Amino acid sequence: NVKGFVHFVVNADDLGYAVERDKGILEAASNGLVSSASILANGQSANLTLQKWTRMFEHSAPPFGLGLHLNLTEGPPTSDPVEIPSLLIEKEDKGDKHTQGRLCFRGKFGFEKAVGDGKIDMKDVEIELRAQLEWFRKNVGCFPSHVDGHNHAHILPGGVCEIVAKLCALFGIQWVRLPLQEDTSQSSSAFLKRVVQNAKRARKIFQDFGVQTNDFFFGLELMGKNMTEDRLENVFRSVTTVFNGEQKRNKMKENVCESDGVVFTAELMVHPGYPSCSGDDFSKSNDRLHELKCLTSKKILQQVAAMRNVKLCAYGHATMQLSPPRTCNASLNDEGDDQKNSDVSQAAR
Repeated sequence: NVKGFVHFVVNADDLGYAVERDKGILEAASNGLVSSASILANGQSANLTLQKWTRMFEHSAPPFGLGLHLNLTEGPPTSDPVEIPSLLIEKEDKGDKHTQGRLCFRGKFGFEKAVGDGKIDMKDVEIELRAQLEWFRKNVGCFPSHVDGHNHAHILPGGVCEIVAKLCALFGIQWVRLPLQEDTSQSSSAFLKRVVQNAKRARKIFQDFGVQTNDFFFGLELMGKNMTEDRLENVFRSVTTVFNGEQKRNKMKENVCESDGVVFTAELMVHPGYPSCSGDDFSKSNDRLHELKCLTSKKILQQVAAMRNVKLCAYGHATMQLSPPRTCNASLNDEGDDQKNSDVSQAAR
């Protein structure tokens, strides 16, 4: 008869990647479902969008529902390239001013393969991740509430995951994303299947270092056009039924409770935005705009607001709801529609 609660984190990845992507994330946080974001320290618009995000959540305690999107796969490094040679290759892309002619990371598959082949010096990994964490501390005033990884590189075996766990414990970062989605389809890509397997292995590593992870995760197969209102409704149904059966009993055995009941944490990973001029095909397509429209749907916001025993929050506010954000100037709709959606979004919080 113990009552259950879910802290439901809807986290937008890639804040700071580009101004077009940032515009969509800010909009989804102001007038939509997004309750948290993770920022790229090496993103071309990171410093500018950080100011906008903190203004939106100025009435919330630092770090303002903001996490760090640890990046070892794309773009130029945050640390001195001379100090991390094994992580970098010379970038030859033309037309991208942010990376052209610079030493940059090896890419999603390139980094994964290099780790597997033993070509990455783990000292280089630690130097770069420390630099990204220091960038966050310097600009926000504290370390992030949570971390996750660009292309899920933070849970790679071979030493990367262990370094992430060690740094989280060292700097008091309480939460790290565990992209362990049990219900991935048989048709999932080989990459997503590896992500799930890596997450299963990573769970114990984070536990051993005393770092908390989400109990449930959604979003691996909801990116771009794969996100629909029906599929989001399926996520909501899953979130509201986690109190039942073996899952609840296991949580009670762990003695992770508040005075008013058993508490679960669920994360939905999302990627809203507008098509950008840089990045991969996903960045330049309308897929991120499609996600934005789903996440600001009045129907979806009303459903979340009606969910019982569920708090829409950020990792850093796991025991309290976020203060309503200030309305963002960026807008999909006219002013009247924006105000209606903002009212519903705040009700969901």
